[in-house]
Amino acid sequence: MLIFFGSCGGGGGGSTTSSNPPIDNNTSANSDDNQSSETTNSTTVQTLRFNVIDDTQWDESAVKRVLDAFAYGGHATDAQIQKWANMSPQAAIVEMLNGDATNALLSPSNSTLPDTVSLELLANFWSGNDGQNFLDQEKRPNYELTNWNIHSNSWMLSVMSRGLNPFLHRLGLWETNYHMSVNADAGVYPLPMLHHYDNILTKIAHDAPYEEVIAQGAKNAAVAYQYGHNKNLFKDGQFKGNEDFAREYHQLFLGILGDYNHLYHEETTIPYTARALTDMQANWHSTQEGGPDSEITFGSENHYTGDLKILNSTIAAASTADTQLDAIAALGIMHQESLKNLPLMIVRHFGDDNLSDATVANIQASWEAMNPKSLIGFLQAYAISTDFHSASRFKYSTSIDRVMRIANLMVVDNSDNAYEQYNPNWYLGHESISIFRPIHDVFGHQTSLEASGNANLFQVNYNRSVERTYYYTNSYNAIKDANGEYAKDSEGNRVAVWEKDWSKIIPANSNGDYLVQDTALWLWKRFIGDGGKHYGVLEKAHLVALLNGKDLALFIDESKPLEVYTPDRLATSSIAIKIDDGGIAKMNLNSDTVSKRREANERVGLAIAFIVATPYIYAQEGK
Repeated sequence: MLIFFGSCGGGGGGSTTSSNPPIDNNTSANSDDNQSSETTNSTTVQTLRFNVIDDTQWDESAVKRVLDAFAYGGHATDAQIQKWANMSPQAAIVEMLNGDATNALLSPSNSTLPDTVSLELLANFWSGNDGQNFLDQEKRPNYELTNWNIHSNSWMLSVMSRGLNPFLHRLGLWETNYHMSVNADAGVYPLPMLHHYDNILTKIAHDAPYEEVIAQGAKNAAVAYQYGHNKNLFKDGQFKGNEDFAREYHQLFLGILGDYNHLYHEETTIPYTARALTDMQANWHSTQEGGPDSEITFGSENHYTGDLKILNSTIAAASTADTQLDAIAALGIMHQESLKNLPLMIVRHFGDDNLSDATVANIQASWEAMNPKSLIGFLQAYAISTDFHSASRFKYSTSIDRVMRIANLMVVDNSDNAYEQYNPNWYLGHESISIFRPIHDVFGHQTSLEASGNANLFQVNYNRSVERTYYYTNSYNAIKDANGEYAKDSEGNRVAVWEKDWSKIIPANSNGDYLVQDTALWLWKRFIGDGGKHYGVLEKAHLVALLNGKDLALFIDESKPLEVYTPDRLATSSIAIKIDDGGIAKMNLNSDTVSKRREANERVGLAIAFIVATPYIYAQEGK
């Protein structure tokens, strides 16, 4: 695990006043030579130095592993997953993981959503009255720009909304809650936070070189508020400000700790970088005056105008910080420390907590060989590599990974989002996690290894499945009439404004029937994503019982409700026959009788509650 050292930002600490730092004349890197470029996403993938998974191993399970790791499971249909499995991995991955704002294959929808990656524009849509807005009127204020949780609310709905691109917003979380992290609890207001996210993700979506993505993060007002360098000035021949972000621009954003020459790094690179961060204006205003600035204004009057001595190179003088931040990123991303550390930061976050020396070498060689460096292109190549699909790969889930994947996979269509039925806020809150409020401040949110070692998280998740199953089992939302009474239909059923309908995506057999055994295995594969590898006698028995409406002990023998059944006991002939008989029972998921249909959907929810309480929900294997 990569350990970072050094002071961090958060309010402008470490203020200094000094003249110019020591000068080390070495090679020259003129910022004028660094031209911006944005290209559309390629229809082919670079495999880089990775070995591509063999076509015979590229199957439905492999596709599902990719979706679970990089798109919180996605929303692709079973038929689409099979199509991808039948394609070459190189052809499939560019359809699965790309920078499109809306990805109809990964996330099909019968409603039209804005073709944008911007959380601000999506929030405007969800808080407004567009005819395609699926949100209930009472939920729309949660997405108004004045809502204090607008960033987290909008991000979660962007992931869960069918029709958008959960992969892209998975990248947005990495950049703003881990890699280039800022903290809403450290004085970063909602609108600057939204712009921090939107500016970065727009660059990624256009497949801008990764150094441009990093430079964009450094230019965002939210970062300046977090670290306090919006007050940095060079005036009367002296630097006045702090060096906090100067250090973290190299350390956190670029992965350069200073091991190449610690004394030079601290006494030359960092002070000169701090001088590049001068006259970056982002100011607070009263609410009446419009609130805090959401974007940086690059001034010249109090900006350091000399050459910069950084990373043993010279960056030419510039009138504002803007072009110098670009030049630092372009120089830094090719530095040997960055080439070594940055790709490992990315892969450890998304894919592997058990990197072998050989895998590390492949990752670093692939990143170094990539020119220009593309975050999406790199992850596409890694996602179809034998390193990702390796029996030695093991990735623990963070609370965000686990809760968002469960919530995402609970969504059948956007009607499930209309009443925020699966809003993850409450569940993450019970695990002391909040989006855009990273627990390590600028060093990022909860890591997968931290989550794996926290027994309390297992207890909280388990208790949800045992004591608070409503999240999984609720099959409808009822409405009350003018007298405060529940409206009922002619059969005495409460009238629903929303009703769960798992039959839309759970496959029926050739006779149009939903058999318990088929549904049980389908649910396991959907939520665990192991192709049924860990779907054993015990798991099958519990799910068959629950889908028949009973706890396992009651299903086998109602006179012994507390009986414990081991796999060996379940394999005995009399019990095995009972389980098999329960497996061929039909479910009423498509019944015309409202009460039967609702009960069948509730039973599906009970089965899911069991699945997400098993240890397999906490980690992913590579094979």
